[in-house]
Amino acid sequence: MQKHVIFVMEGGGAKGPFEIGVIETIETKLGKMCADIVDAFVTTSIGTVNGGILATKTMWAYEIAKLMLEKLPWIFKKNFLQLPIYDRNRYIKLYEEVVEKRFGKKILMKDVDDKTHFIVTSTNMCDGLNHFFKSDKEGEKELPITDVTCKSFAAPYYFGQINDNVDRSIWLDGGCGVENMPLWQAYVEAWRRCWFNDGHHTHILAIGCGYSKFWIDYEDGSKGNMLQQTIRAIRYFNSIISGSLARNQSVAVQVRTMKALSNAQSNFSFQYVDWPGVMSSKLDKMDNIDARFEYYETGKKVGDLVDLSKLI
Repeated sequence: MQKHVIFVMEGGGAKGPFEIGVIETIETKLGKMCADIVDAFVTTSIGTVNGGILATKTMWAYEIAKLMLEKLPWIFKKNFLQLPIYDRNRYIKLYEEVVEKRFGKKILMKDVDDKTHFIVTSTNMCDGLNHFFKSDKEGEKELPITDVTCKSFAAPYYFGQINDNVDRSIWLDGGCGVENMPLWQAYVEAWRRCWFNDGHHTHILAIGCGYSKFWIDYEDGSKGNMLQQTIRAIRYFNSIISGSLARNQSVAVQVRTMKALSNAQSNFSFQYVDWPGVMSSKLDKMDNIDARFEYYETGKKVGDLVDLSKLI
């Protein structure tokens, strides 16, 4: 039986150390680098930032954690009276000085493809759809990982859009649509690569970035007159903080779908790990760098829940 492992890594800004904590526990228990057991990373936003280091095999997860915990305050240093409020060039500089220095050259998408496929999503404002950049796709495998990653985390308010004058595209964070947790794409990729054929087994591990409460309790939601209820409902559907109802629903629906598919297919298994219980509103923020240690330590504990037998 030929096994294939796909890691799907969610977007979540400064909550990214949670994902690294999960992976650190996996690497520690298996004694292997993540890229040695993963056939494909399918990622969005901070998941892409993390995956773009892991796929290179230049750093263990514990090294990435140390780097992130130290440098996140610098990455998330606000521009004074400017929009966007953060500068993506800080990420590029850090990647060049640490990751590419270890790798020995400017890292292109194709440079990691002999180890593991790297599949990254970004949202194109010019067609309103998510696009998936792939490390083995003609026309995309020559792209620098830094360029693709920046397109994936180009959150409008935080890091700003990226204008591509050649392709006449405008790129936003991959999580601006419904692909903040791109599980459907991971499943489709497995079919495209014939990883569900006879004699094959595919396992998808989905790693979240904090389980948010995106529903309203009846007692709270039914308060007030019709005008107050309408305003509350509009805010609920279009919440900037939670990323909109559609994005949050998409994660829940995709997880439910993957569980159903894994129950129906003997050659497919699936596991989803995320924050234990519902993340508090205090922690559930895209740029809460003060909580980065809590994200990381919780991630390490959640890593104990991963079924390692599916990864080896």
